[in-house]
Amino acid sequence: MSKNSNYKVTGFKDMSKKLNTLSKNADKMSGEQSVDFDTLFPLSFMETHTDKNEIYSFFTDGGFDVSSTESFEKIDDDELDVYVKENTDFSTWHDMKVTAAEEYTLKMLGL
Repeated sequence: MSKNSNYKVTGFKDMSKKLNTLSKNADKMSGEQSVDFDTLFPLSFMETHTDKNEIYSFFTDGGFDVSSTESFEKIDDDELDVYVKENTDFSTWHDMKVTAAEEYTLKMLGL
């Protein structure tokens, strides 16, 4: 094999299309996003990380009132962390939300 050997590299056109799609999807997600719980915590997420199949039953089965934004905001963070730690594979509610947001973002980007 000589130093002057050339190799044909292919796949750049496909990669370019994928990067273009990724860029468009990223543009759609720019700025602050508001995502409802059903979208952020889909069936696949709940079944993977909890023994529930939807986020609202997860909360209500734990005795948490999520009938409104106001009631949800009144939930004691420490109590919710204990419930999450005992009923999911996360240590805290924050960890659960962050993972859900990461998975949602990857899905929206098409990755």
